[in-house]
Amino acid sequence: MEDIIRVFIGHDSKAPHHTEVCKQSILRHATKPVLIETLDQDALRRASLYRRWFYRDSDDALVDGADGRPFSSEFAFTRFMIPALMQWKGSAIFCDSDFMFRDDINKLWHERDERYAVQVAQQKYMSKAKTKKTGVPQQNYNRKNWSSLILWNCGHQANRELTTHVVNTFPGSYLHGFGWLRAGEIGTIRHGWNWIEGTTSSSASAVHFTLGTPDLEAYRNMKFADEWRAYLD
Repeated sequence: MEDIIRVFIGHDSKAPHHTEVCKQSILRHATKPVLIETLDQDALRRASLYRRWFYRDSDDALVDGADGRPFSSEFAFTRFMIPALMQWKGSAIFCDSDFMFRDDINKLWHERDERYAVQVAQQKYMSKAKTKKTGVPQQNYNRKNWSSLILWNCGHQANRELTTHVVNTFPGSYLHGFGWLRAGEIGTIRHGWNWIEGTTSSSASAVHFTLGTPDLEAYRNMKFADEWRAYLD
């Protein structure tokens, strides 16, 4: 299976077209076989793997029951299920659904380094916007956006700490901050794989529309928006 690139895309039932755009952009440029799976929280709940609870506040925003903090998508925490779903074997790539790939994902696959439990684009991203997407509160935190694209070494011993119990109960800041890992267990990938307008200086191999996708009026003129809409069409 290591000859096949395993990719998990975060899926939100409110925006299934985001998943499809991301998927098609990967397949268009891929030069090696790719197995793409969507992280559907409803399917994971039906399988009794994902039990994390949430509620909606007075503004109808999603709030995590474990730490009382708002979150913006249905896959905010399911990405951390991947080592368990892979039975702590092999490698996999995770990306948010608001990614659009512009280069061969096989090149990212070849950046794997067995020394690390995860590899991410270690950029310093601090948003000045108070909201994102459709008015979701914007939060700045340590290692923000690192978890939006993860090159997982699922077989790394350190990732065995990431049990389904941990994913279902530990605070979001612990998970998104890679709290189960030592700093030396977090490797890097080229920043262009998680290209963010106004942050990333290297060329865009994969664009991350983290503030909002170009189908939203406020973000329709972002760089690479026409490419994203072409996939949507």
